[in-house]
Amino acid sequence: MPLLTTGQAAQLLGCSRQHVVDLCESGDLPYLTVGTHRRLRREDVEQARQRTTRSNRSDRRSRWLNIAVAGALVRNPDTVLRRVHANLALLRASHPRAVARCGCAIGRSCSTARSRMCSTSSPRKHHAHGN
Repeated sequence: MPLLTTGQAAQLLGCSRQHVVDLCESGDLPYLTVGTHRRLRREDVEQARQRTTRSNRSDRRSRWLNIAVAGALVRNPDTVLRRVHANLALLRASHPRAVARCGCAIGRSCSTARSRMCSTSSPRKHHAHGN
């Protein structure tokens, strides 16, 4: 069982050594003492890294918008889908080269030929992209 110093744990977590000490003192990160020094199990540090991934303001806003759109879609799918199709049409008109090569619902480039559209029967279905 490899043990890490608080400094090594801080490097793995991408934070300061003092923050690791604070996590230890608050009970959020288990540790052992060797003499007067704190030592942390690598497994515990890895778990803490997965638990404490912080999102920035842009990520939180994007997540909030996704939740709001999903809620609107559940409440009134026809209205939301009409708006989506209208927005995609505007996007295609203003940025014809930046838009996906196919007309499928996935909304990104696929392996279909540039000159033809996806042959999906429904806007909610999508052909195999191999992605």
